[in-house]
Amino acid sequence: MLEDGQSWVSSKSAAQLYINKATIGHSSDGWSDINKVNYWPKAGYNLTFFAASPSDELGAAVTCTPEQGITIKDWNVNDHLGTDVLVADIVENKTAVDNQGWAAGVPTIFRHALSKISGFTFNLHKDYANGHSSGSYNNGDVVFILKSIVIRNMPQKGTYSNTMPSESNIGAWTKAADGVHDYYTWYSNDSGTTIPYSESNSVAIPGSGLSPYSELYLLPQLYLADGGPSLEITYTKRTYSGPDSYLETPITASVSFYDLFASTGNRLVINRNLTFNIVFNIDANLITWAPDQQNWDGSDFKIDF
Repeated sequence: MLEDGQSWVSSKSAAQLYINKATIGHSSDGWSDINKVNYWPKAGYNLTFFAASPSDELGAAVTCTPEQGITIKDWNVNDHLGTDVLVADIVENKTAVDNQGWAAGVPTIFRHALSKISGFTFNLHKDYANGHSSGSYNNGDVVFILKSIVIRNMPQKGTYSNTMPSESNIGAWTKAADGVHDYYTWYSNDSGTTIPYSESNSVAIPGSGLSPYSELYLLPQLYLADGGPSLEITYTKRTYSGPDSYLETPITASVSFYDLFASTGNRLVINRNLTFNIVFNIDANLITWAPDQQNWDGSDFKIDF
């Protein structure tokens, strides 16, 4: 709480605590503090609001001070895989309720403080099976069978801080030295999933390995070039020499998150919903021929009869 004429940006060090750790819930009367009734201060004062959610899961990890704003200390994403951490935009220097169109109240606009992987899709660079499908494969056809998707060595613990949350400043995480999770299995199946070629529809692979979750929350962070997390895809390349004969080659391909996020400075940016679109392409390994016609050499043969 500040006196009128004082703004949060210039006078926050003088602010008095007015509402602390209120849990806001919904009822037929709208959104309000579930534990007590809060009233606007007397004329001559204004309020600035901070908020984070969900309150039950965040608990004592979330704090708020004029100097530091919102802080979420030592949050381990792996211990809360079902928790979507949200931080609201700061609402400064308010003296009364606003009508927001959808509701009358303090405008509390939440933004995602984590990022997440929500999907993997797979396709082929071209039809390596030459228009054939199961039961009709023939000599020269190549088939790709996905076996597993694994994310390895992912740092998942850090501290969030933001003095002025907003749409253009959602906040930042400081990665902890510990809290690296060994691996997450998005998908694993010994029989595998055959990936067909399609010009329009890639194959979506649900995160069945994460059960009971279907998405994977990640700590936004700067990735390291050495020893950082990686994405590992295991698949089988099956090359047919006839309708019932083929050679199977098991392949494990791995790419670092450092390289995956090169376009964003090797950093997973906050509030990102990620889908990885993976395309199998073996054109670089095609066997090709380069015929060339050379001039005939002149040769004289002596023949005696």
